[in-house]
Amino acid sequence: LEGMTETHTYLVVKIMAKKPGWKDNNFQVMKAKFDMVTYLAQNKPFGKKSAHCVFPGLVDKLGDIKVKGSSSEALTAIAEALSLNYVSLQVSKLSLEHKSPKVQQEAVSWLNNSLREFGLAINIKPHIDYIKTCLGATNAGVRSGAIALLGTAHLFLGAQLRMFFEEEKPALLAQIDAEFEKVKDEKAPVPTRGPKAGEEQGGGGGGG
Repeated sequence: LEGMTETHTYLVVKIMAKKPGWKDNNFQVMKAKFDMVTYLAQNKPFGKKSAHCVFPGLVDKLGDIKVKGSSSEALTAIAEALSLNYVSLQVSKLSLEHKSPKVQQEAVSWLNNSLREFGLAINIKPHIDYIKTCLGATNAGVRSGAIALLGTAHLFLGAQLRMFFEEEKPALLAQIDAEFEKVKDEKAPVPTRGPKAGEEQGGGGGGG
């Protein structure tokens, strides 16, 4: 794997995506594939073409307890290679399109953990829209995950975050306020991760 270019990385990813690809029922095979994606993202030139190829499989398997750890690690490695904003917008979009509430719940949880690791390295507006959609989910786990995510975002944004949710129903707003109250004395965590190539590579992707 020495001397690999971005094109070589993409070819490796494409080979892994061939049938049965990301739908393989053998969880050990899937885990090995996701671990390879993590290795490539951390050690080789990894572009958006490769990322787009793996996103559907990674998000789909967030709901599979046997491989969700490897899936989450791969998403985080790609976020470091490109940007958290770019990856989180793709994860939020794909998870909302997914029929499984478990996938949606794990996607919210991944973003929550990522904010704590990367800091507020995201475009706020589309993520507010994403959180609002999750708050309206029928599944209680997705809703509580969205409220926990708001609590983490509050560490970075403070009281101004509330104004985006003032039109929500009183019962929901009370839950949000309770979460904000819970974290009000917490300090925003110092980022421990960040993109290798700098935020400019994908920091503003898909905003607006």
